[in-house]
Amino acid sequence: MKLLMIDRDKIKIEGYRLRFKSGRMDIEEMVDSVRTHGLLCPIVVSEKKDHYQLIAGERRLAAMDKLGWKKIPAIDQASEGGADILIKGLVENIVRLNLSPLERAMAMQEIIETYKYTQEELAEQLGIDRSTATHFLRMIHILHPQVLKYVHESSITFGHAKVLMRLKDQSAQLKIANRIVAEDLTISQTALLVDQARPVSELTPVEKELNAVERDIEKVSGPDWGEAIFVRQGKNKEQLTVDFNSREKLKELLLKILEAL
Repeated sequence: MKLLMIDRDKIKIEGYRLRFKSGRMDIEEMVDSVRTHGLLCPIVVSEKKDHYQLIAGERRLAAMDKLGWKKIPAIDQASEGGADILIKGLVENIVRLNLSPLERAMAMQEIIETYKYTQEELAEQLGIDRSTATHFLRMIHILHPQVLKYVHESSITFGHAKVLMRLKDQSAQLKIANRIVAEDLTISQTALLVDQARPVSELTPVEKELNAVERDIEKVSGPDWGEAIFVRQGKNKEQLTVDFNSREKLKELLLKILEAL
């Protein structure tokens, strides 16, 4: 496989438009990734009589354009074994480099879109389980662009992002994400907020009952909620933990819980 360095003006985009997940994925994150780590995966082209036709890598090419690159690293589609070698190289970069969760998700999406890998095949190559790969890929499509930016900047963790993906309403996602950043919320605290923000129509009868209990305890607990009284969520049951440093404090907390019930 031979890596080509092609003059930018020799590369043509024919027959389709640039597509950035319908505007969902901010091209600036791709620019930032290329600036920081370099190009994780060359674009793929097909050689024509007097130019090269872009086959795969619209986002990468747009990012290089913004960075002012005059020579573009590329692989000819006809190169023998090119796809396999590129995939292995990109997988190595995903594992080796200190990529943000968003950058990792973008690189994984590039493999799937460009080389038609399945999620199972990609997960196996990366040494992760399929559910983790699914969460990375879903993140790009589901989360509010500003929430993706928080993930990229490490203002919120991938664990927070997975919890926020339970919400379909992007404005609700952003509202909670802003609280995560401002109040340094834990994943457990975030899960409670997300669960209570979900539309009633999406909840099972058990989830509705558990949410009602959470709200009632929070209502009577005041400052003890989240500091001395904790709820660990589950789908069909929850665990209540109480922190206390004296018999009187324990009695006070239990009375608050009983009042809520």
